[in-house]
Amino acid sequence: MNAKKLLALFIALLLALSLFAGCSGNGAKPKVLLTFCAMSDTHIGDTNSNESLKRILGYLNSFEVKPEAYLFAGDITNSTASLQNHSQVRIFKALYEQYGSPEQMFYCLGPSHDVPSGSSAAASRDIYRNTFGEDYFKNDLQSAEATAVGLRHTVFNGFHFFSVDWEGAKGGIDPAALSILDSELKTAVSEHPNKPIFVITHVPDSLNSVLLKYPQVVCFTGHLHNSIAREDSITQKNNYTNVHLGGVNYYRVDGYNRFQDNPFLDLGNIYEFAQGVYVQVDENYKVTVKRVDGYNGTVIGNDWSWTPGKEAVYTSNRKTEAAATSFTSDAALKIEQFGNTDVTVSFDGAKAGGAGPAIYYQVRLLLKKGSSYSTVAHQEIASQQVFYPNDVGIPSLHYSCTFNNVDLSDYAVVVTAFDCWKESSNALVYTNGSYSEKVSASDKIDFILNEREPVKQVISFKYDNSGRATSRYTDGYSMAVRFNPTQSFTELNLLCSSWGDTNGTLDFTLYKWQGDYDTTVAGEKIDSYSLVGYKGSTAYDVLTGTYEAGEYLLVITTPNAAEGVGLYHYPLASGEQKGFICYENGKLMSSYLSFSWTNTDSSETPFIVYP
Repeated sequence: MNAKKLLALFIALLLALSLFAGCSGNGAKPKVLLTFCAMSDTHIGDTNSNESLKRILGYLNSFEVKPEAYLFAGDITNSTASLQNHSQVRIFKALYEQYGSPEQMFYCLGPSHDVPSGSSAAASRDIYRNTFGEDYFKNDLQSAEATAVGLRHTVFNGFHFFSVDWEGAKGGIDPAALSILDSELKTAVSEHPNKPIFVITHVPDSLNSVLLKYPQVVCFTGHLHNSIAREDSITQKNNYTNVHLGGVNYYRVDGYNRFQDNPFLDLGNIYEFAQGVYVQVDENYKVTVKRVDGYNGTVIGNDWSWTPGKEAVYTSNRKTEAAATSFTSDAALKIEQFGNTDVTVSFDGAKAGGAGPAIYYQVRLLLKKGSSYSTVAHQEIASQQVFYPNDVGIPSLHYSCTFNNVDLSDYAVVVTAFDCWKESSNALVYTNGSYSEKVSASDKIDFILNEREPVKQVISFKYDNSGRATSRYTDGYSMAVRFNPTQSFTELNLLCSSWGDTNGTLDFTLYKWQGDYDTTVAGEKIDSYSLVGYKGSTAYDVLTGTYEAGEYLLVITTPNAAEGVGLYHYPLASGEQKGFICYENGKLMSSYLSFSWTNTDSSETPFIVYP
């Protein structure tokens, strides 16, 4: 055989090997079989909800491989549960069809917003189904029995999708839905043991009793409104994989947890927020989840990727293995002291660690007592890094807080960051004394002494978080509360509830107490404020004047009770006297503590002992 024939044979052999390698998948990227997106808590009808949904749908449709389906894991609208009409569902449908893709949509219904609490979900299901129309259910496989208990089953592109509604009358998932889900999952797994199966429901862990049997399941949930920049948004702690979707309408710093001593965390503009996930499944059944910030049009962090049923990647081991968030050596810490009683602390944010960015910061003020220092006050500040993906664009010295009316002759300030799993590995520390328990992480500490008058106190009013059953004031014309600050104050904050909508008005009028209710309200008012179209569970500065120490009466009126606005208030616990004297329609209330008000900067709480 001559050289030319040998060379031709050699080339042919190489080509054959190359083709064989390509056919076997070696060196070639696995084929993508399925692409879809998932999100939750669109809350159409709430503040900025339309804009947030437009942005995230537009961004997801800009991807090179467009989603073939969309999943919506509950709280689709804000008030369908209470309105019981199709108005908000129609808005959602119009936005979805304009900015998304009507090819295929799956959804489930969440408590209180989609489905009424304490009553059957059937009426709400009919509203959604009738508004969307049959085109959205053409691939459904569920029986009439499953439909009746809020379970839907669809096979799309060869993959099983299940959605499970909240059932208000059951206070959770209908047991019958769980039973049917278990049976259908068992069948699906027996047919294709290695294929991932996708489930949506609103409340995390509500399907645990069934799903823990099926590691093939990827369950998408909402409800918490946490940022998916947090690495605990994916977990395989219960054998299956749960992915929290972040939410399209508003952000919470840490789910429904609240800080008892200071609930007024600065959350920034929580409505400039729209997060979700972009999901692909390849021919090896590997699932890849890309986290997206749809409001700002960018990707968050690294992709999550695993093969359901074959590997556990996102386990509790990550808590100990991941590096905690930390402050860099050039993180600035600024201490501005006013006289010997007030100090303002400003600082740069921490660098994200293995758990994602800091979710809040704790600023502690320590005073020396004897030979050691002890914390006398602390404030928590929500991190803004969830609004600035990849730490781009965060303003310098973005975070700031003030401590008033303390002895600053020998003190220390310690700033610590907390990610979703642990405290930061270092802290920013300032001391004008001998405090040395923690070495400062910063080389940039700036101290300024200003001899101006001390800042006067701010009085904050919040509702209690002690787990008591709540009552809601709406029917009376007015509610009033007496309080007695021990020093002058410059602001009065209130946390109130709109009970799920942004309609209605509350009027606030402040009087100096004149000995009895009628004489007081007949006298000259000190100040007033009208709050229109407010968002529930949000802190507002309702009065921002300068007010001297003394006893006051704050009267809160609802000009039109039919608008349904209201305020949370709580019954006094047995034997409890640390409440406020409260009035409804000018009459003394004997059984209720209105809110649980705190005077954040005074050494004394402005309670007037309940009679």
